[in-house]
Amino acid sequence: MTKSQDNKIGYILAGFHLLLFACVIWNAISTPPDAQYQLIWTILFFPDLPATVLLFLGFASIPHTAFYAIDDYLSRAISTHPYNNFSSFWYPAIIYGVLGTLWWFYLPVMMKWIKSFFRKHSALGDDDRLH
Repeated sequence: MTKSQDNKIGYILAGFHLLLFACVIWNAISTPPDAQYQLIWTILFFPDLPATVLLFLGFASIPHTAFYAIDDYLSRAISTHPYNNFSSFWYPAIIYGVLGTLWWFYLPVMMKWIKSFFRKHSALGDDDRLH
């Protein structure tokens, strides 16, 4: 594949991801506050695995008091659900929205690199049957 084909495929994959992400955001906005709206993000758990890992690393490394402070500020500044919840709405939306979309945009390029790596380091060498 050429670079322009990789870009086209990347744009298509990123577009599908943005469509799925928009559906998840719509569900998060339309879910009532007493429901477990944190579970809405689970649809993106495996498709956006690198973003999910970063999301969990952030939850593990950023002190919970920082999340509580931002949540407290947002609940005083914005009274509507889910916009007033940083740790359950804004933080996953930013991570999945930006990094998840970038992941799907660059996936064709990464797959090309992985394929060429295994082609170079395979036991068959530079066999024409691999091309």
